[in-house]
Amino acid sequence: MAKYRFQWDNQDVEVLDLNPYTVTIDLSASFDVEYLPIIKQQKKNVAQQVPVVNRFGLWSDKTQNAIYIQGGHFYDAPGWNESEYHVSKPNIPPYSIWKLDLSSGVWNKEYEDETVNRTVGGAPVSIPEQDVSYYIGGLTTERTSKDTANDTFYSQATMLSYNHSTLTLDSEDIYDEDEAYGYWHGMLKHLPIGGGKGFLISMLAERWPLQTPLGDVSGEEETAEEVLFDSIMMYDIEKRRWYNQSTSFIRNEKPDPRTRFCGELVYGEQYQTWELWIYGGQRIRNESLGVDDIWVLSMPSFIWTRISVPLSSGTTGTRGHTCHAIGNQMLVVGGWPPGATVSPTAPCDRQLVKVFDFTLLTWVRQFTIGTIYKTPSPIITNAELDTLNRRAPYRTSWSADLQAAFEYEDDQGKKVSKGTIAGAVIGGVLGVVVLALGVWWLTKRMKARKARQQAAKAQGPVTGMHQAGGHSVPELD
Repeated sequence: MAKYRFQWDNQDVEVLDLNPYTVTIDLSASFDVEYLPIIKQQKKNVAQQVPVVNRFGLWSDKTQNAIYIQGGHFYDAPGWNESEYHVSKPNIPPYSIWKLDLSSGVWNKEYEDETVNRTVGGAPVSIPEQDVSYYIGGLTTERTSKDTANDTFYSQATMLSYNHSTLTLDSEDIYDEDEAYGYWHGMLKHLPIGGGKGFLISMLAERWPLQTPLGDVSGEEETAEEVLFDSIMMYDIEKRRWYNQSTSFIRNEKPDPRTRFCGELVYGEQYQTWELWIYGGQRIRNESLGVDDIWVLSMPSFIWTRISVPLSSGTTGTRGHTCHAIGNQMLVVGGWPPGATVSPTAPCDRQLVKVFDFTLLTWVRQFTIGTIYKTPSPIITNAELDTLNRRAPYRTSWSADLQAAFEYEDDQGKKVSKGTIAGAVIGGVLGVVVLALGVWWLTKRMKARKARQQAAKAQGPVTGMHQAGGHSVPELD
């Protein structure tokens, strides 16, 4: 679901739309965020039974010419239930992986397994050079399977790994026996250090005991438990081993707990550091409040730095969005306002894609190609990179394996830094592929603007759209 704006009787009109489109944006040239260079949009084929789900996992493979969806849940809410995309509970299909060939535009079901639990709100990541993708955590709900009980939510602690070459799916638990919790809502990134396959970095915002319905503890109604920034979970891919790495805060300044944020990992050549940027989200204890700061984890010192930035133009905060670092800029795609529900009267965001400049540390209107990431001065100062050049965790320890990976050198004794800053580069067109429920509004708005420029008379009403009533629309991100 989305909103788009058009002109009717010389007034701006905002309309809810129920169209599950895949939209491709051209990143091969600079552009103004008000005039996105959309090069392709494609509607899912209902007759083909391509899943129309929300909060799914999005993958890519080594060809960079295909995307995959798996996980998520089949939405159920007033308005949506009357659309052609609604799936009744008895008809919810088994877990599956669907592939979209970006050249032909054809969807195909590549994998199906009735024994795998479909989850919503987990965190995905793909490693194209290894042709493997991962998906961690999430929740099972009444809308993830036809067999799950109504009005129940269970946290999950499973990590799926899918080999795109062999078309095989593997799973393993992500918790210690002494701490059996499931996790959801956050991010998963690949850290390509060492001489092997590297590490995965997991930051999931919420957790709950396994096999216990969410909120059911000692008969009390509770929200999920917060996962703080005091540590991050790291996974050695080669050794199939999890580590809980402690982090540090200078001056004991710590972030407010948040959920549904986005994260992106970039490499700073000057100090040979990796920086994990966390942006946006909403507060866990007060869902109506957005988060207006950015936190950056510098590695290998594992020191957090707070960067104060104004909220992006026209928003009260964003949740359920994605981040993509490309050169010295971060593209923030999509998202919803904070809150447990989204009101149909909420203002329509004018920008599907927003651009944050890592150097200026502010929002800019222009996406510029050919830029190079450099570690911003607040991070350099806070982590004391220019004075002490920290190469080990500050005020904490790390495992011998992680230390060896950060200190790895090649056969010539040179430090190896796989500092490729990969945004969402898809295929030969260098496109960010946005796979979400309803981004068709963007093209409608652009066409409407063009029509207004060409004629003085107002645009007529758009037909064939569902007009929502006065009820709130539950979350769709």
